[in-house]
Amino acid sequence: MRFLSWRGPRTDYMDVLVSALNEEPIPARIVPIEDVDAANRPKWACSPGDEIYIVVPLDRRADALALTRWVSRVCLNCETVLLPTVRACQKCGTPHPIVPGPHVEPYRPGQQNDVRIESMPHLVLLGDSIFDNAQYTSGGPDVVSQVRSILPSGWDAFLLAVDGSTTLNIPDQMQHLPKECTHLVLSVGGNNALTEASRLGISFFGMTGEPTSKSLDSLADISNEFESQYRSAVDACLRPGLPLGVCTIYNGCFPDKSYQRIASLALAIFNDVIIRVAIERGLSVIDLRLICTTARDYANPIEPSSIGGEKIAKAIVALVTGRDDQMHGTRILGAPREPSTLD
Repeated sequence: MRFLSWRGPRTDYMDVLVSALNEEPIPARIVPIEDVDAANRPKWACSPGDEIYIVVPLDRRADALALTRWVSRVCLNCETVLLPTVRACQKCGTPHPIVPGPHVEPYRPGQQNDVRIESMPHLVLLGDSIFDNAQYTSGGPDVVSQVRSILPSGWDAFLLAVDGSTTLNIPDQMQHLPKECTHLVLSVGGNNALTEASRLGISFFGMTGEPTSKSLDSLADISNEFESQYRSAVDACLRPGLPLGVCTIYNGCFPDKSYQRIASLALAIFNDVIIRVAIERGLSVIDLRLICTTARDYANPIEPSSIGGEKIAKAIVALVTGRDDQMHGTRILGAPREPSTLD
């Protein structure tokens, strides 16, 4: 999304412009500055009460700006701001001597014209069914809907995550990244763990046999393979140069306590990779193991319910909006940054 911003209180000009944009059709709406979190306002925004925003999609930015030049006439009889293509006032019917067409500056009675554009934050969720959980919520809201409901005004969220995806699918998801995207959050790895579980003598749907020394010998191989794939997935997400947050894999909710311990231990191998890669790349981490902690958080042993999804959504919004001080967390320091050298 983009801000088209006019200083001053709401006027007829803005209402006419929004009507004209929507008729084009260019989706547009008016957003008061008070509804936009201060941390997310454009740098040039003024104080509450002195400015409103008209919000349009990023890909219609040029069309929206062009249309502002058509909303430039006012009725000489009743001073109504005229719609862009009418030859007579839409309110009183008085003909206007200036034919419809683009003009250098849009008309705004009694105020100095000031039209500007600024990016609106747009969050994209990538990964697997941790985010794409609609089919598991029994008609309740899914994660992306819950994220949208608590994001600050002016933000939007888009779902690219697909149930069943592994690290190998993330580059394909990134191929569909909307150009208005400003923030990314990735949750992937659970399906990699499901694929590898049999090599450890376990299944996340039931035991396949007692873990053996041979299965333990597979731990290093599994870790190395997942690390290579996870690094590639993160690299694909970092390529556009946007802020990226990543999620660990939660431990699930299994009725057998002994089995729960084994599953949690196996998942620690994957979470170690996720956290190490995140530290190396300077990425923020949402530890889902500390968020989905009760049986009510799960729709089944491995999928989030609407209750768990709400907790996940709150953590995502806290992360991307800079309100992570509202969540429990810590700082982890890696190796010192090496000074750059110039050839």
